[in-house]
Amino acid sequence: MRTTSVRWPAPVKIIEITNVDFSLRHFLLPLMRAIRARGHEVVGACAEGPLLTDVRAEGFRVIAIPFVRRLSPLAHIRAFQSLVAILRAEKIAAGNLAAGQGSEASAIPVAMARLYADKAMSTIELSARKVIAAIAEGDMLRTQLTILRRLSKHDSADTITLRRQVARHVIRAGKYSL
Repeated sequence: MRTTSVRWPAPVKIIEITNVDFSLRHFLLPLMRAIRARGHEVVGACAEGPLLTDVRAEGFRVIAIPFVRRLSPLAHIRAFQSLVAILRAEKIAAGNLAAGQGSEASAIPVAMARLYADKAMSTIELSARKVIAAIAEGDMLRTQLTILRRLSKHDSADTITLRRQVARHVIRAGKYSL
């Protein structure tokens, strides 16, 4: 099996995101070490937990995201909003593209991530509406739907342009490749 590696022309900021501290500590930490050894800035992001002490002790910055492991549409929307805010504040994708650092190499993964995030937010909002409608009625239903509308506000991506961009890449490459 042939593997290809992306060569970044300059160091970039990379964020490793997972749900719990166990995954970050045991599965992503070795990857984070290797990425940092290649000269890139690496940031971890997951729910706060005791195993993050080891990760932080190695000099990695870890951002706490309020991920939950229960059926709570509003909590999931809050976690998603937190993640979007972190990505914007850290300028993970946009900063590297705007500076021209790795723009060719990162344009397609960024387009795919934006497509996924847009679809995920729509799916989360629809699922939350269904759950709220099943458990509330009357004034409580209206109140919960108002809260949901406020929490699920997001900027929609131009999915048509993004899909065309990804499709052009796949056609040019002759295969699905990242």
